[in-house]
Amino acid sequence: MKKKVIAAVLTVSMLSAVSACERRPIANYYKPKDTTIAKYTTVATQNSKSNFEEFYDKAILYSESGASFPFKYDSDIFSYVGEGGTFYLVGTDATKCFLHIIVQDLPDRSYADARTKNENITEFTLESGRKAFYYYVSGDEDNCHIMIDAGNLASGGNCVINCYLGSKKSWDYTEVQIANMIDKGFRS
Repeated sequence: MKKKVIAAVLTVSMLSAVSACERRPIANYYKPKDTTIAKYTTVATQNSKSNFEEFYDKAILYSESGASFPFKYDSDIFSYVGEGGTFYLVGTDATKCFLHIIVQDLPDRSYADARTKNENITEFTLESGRKAFYYYVSGDEDNCHIMIDAGNLASGGNCVINCYLGSKKSWDYTEVQIANMIDKGFRS
């Protein structure tokens, strides 16, 4: 008798499970209710940086004359290889999406000279007010050159931050956004 009852229960539950899978699901609509916030609960707001803080690391970059410049960079975006001025985009490798920063502070270096030596430039103003431009060399459209006027960065008054950006098509940032990130790194 017990075996017949157990078999009947199993059969009924199996049949109900099979028929439940064959039915189309019915959408349930819930009316929003008032929510109460418990006392002493921390509530994140849109302006709160607690969950999405940017992490910065520092590197010392050396110019052509040998002067040292502290450079602060967002380590969520850039990785530093530890030598020279070579960084690369997080999530790639140093041979693909690289960024090489050269601080040119020799007496014969100036933004005006760099500007006249290069053709097909796109000039813009950075958030700091500094002038900058970028260009692509014909035949090398995936590698970008960004030049930032940083005349007051060096003691001699002539200084250009020369940035060579590899695999530009793989970057999620525009040339102007990258130039602003680099400029902020030297101002921090």
